Amino acid sequence: MEHLPDYIAHLIWLDLQDELTSEQRQELDKWIDQSPYHSIIAERTKNQANLSKDLAIYQKFNTEIAWEKFDSRTVSAPKAAIKKLNPQLIGWVAACLLLLSTCLTIYLNNTQVTKYVEKPITKITPATKGALLTLSDGKKILLDTVKDGLIKLENGAVAEVANGQLSYRQSDNLNVTNTITTNSGRHYQMTLADGTKVWLNANSSISFPSAFQGNTRNVMIQGEVYFEVMKNKNKPFIVTAPNGLKIEVTGTKFNLNTYANENTWKTTLIEGHVNVHLDGRSLALIPGAQARVDRTKRNVTIIRNIDPEQAIAWKNGLFNFEGATLPEIMRQIERWYAIKVDYKGPVQRIDFFGEISRNESLDDIIRALQESGVKLKLNRERRLITVEQ
Repeated sequence: MEHLPDYIAHLIWLDLQDELTSEQRQELDKWIDQSPYHSIIAERTKNQANLSKDLAIYQKFNTEIAWEKFDSRTVSAPKAAIKKLNPQLIGWVAACLLLLSTCLTIYLNNTQVTKYVEKPITKITPATKGALLTLSDGKKILLDTVKDGLIKLENGAVAEVANGQLSYRQSDNLNVTNTITTNSGRHYQMTLADGTKVWLNANSSISFPSAFQGNTRNVMIQGEVYFEVMKNKNKPFIVTAPNGLKIEVTGTKFNLNTYANENTWKTTLIEGHVNVHLDGRSLALIPGAQARVDRTKRNVTIIRNIDPEQAIAWKNGLFNFEGATLPEIMRQIERWYAIKVDYKGPVQRIDFFGEISRNESLDDIIRALQESGVKLKLNRERRLITVEQ
């Protein structure tokens, strides 16, 4: 079951009143475990001070009206729990939970708004910059909310946020592993402690040390990541992807696509030199070449003289649909706009070409695909695109 924000807010409200049934507890716990963002929201609601701060932003709310609106959404709430609250507290809780519903909608849909607007969203917007930083001790930092300046991490590690980008500073302190994760509808750019620049596409992650020590520089990734590796011949940079795929470089620019729902993983070399390692085999790439790994058969094919700009179009703010199949295109749209895609009937075989800005609204992307002969139907409320025969 896909839970709506209002229903989750209702479960959290019951949890605050110790009125959750065992089945509801399982539902709430499952929702919290689905995403680090959900965990942050749940933790925030347990702190009355946090809720009070949030509520201050919405001082224009009429608490009586807020309660009427919220109560109309939670008709199944136990009356006994309601009687436990005095009228003033009822209004406070109602306004907070109405606010929570709004915040949940923002987080679940991965959109950003500056104020509460009581009207349906007319456009599904493209991905925004933002990510979640997880420290080795489990602490989570929502990077979207961090102001520009220095931030102290673990074991003396220091990073700086500037213009929405995170940069680590190299130090001699004992390093610890940190992870940056982007959900659907999010993207992020950062700089590692050695100066290597990293771009994360939607639904991607990178785990890395706060400071590089030893004879190698090791990171782990999932999803799609573009690297501009700082040159250091004496200290190779090694990227480990899922299922044992490894990329070894000393200083180069390359793109690595390892999404779990893609049949083929692609390593595309833009500049420099790369060695691709898989199951004891090692293959060298030259600029303009691409290593394609069949995720099921685990064989590697080298494709030469490709257009490298197509592979990194996403990093440059473009969708490049040249030669892509309809399912490949729709998977890109799913990740970028945080929506779901369903198919009715056989998948259409259509030849696509050209580029589209990733800053376009979903409506514009759909319109462009429809002009190519694709039959699409958008359900805004469910954030679902149906591909029709």
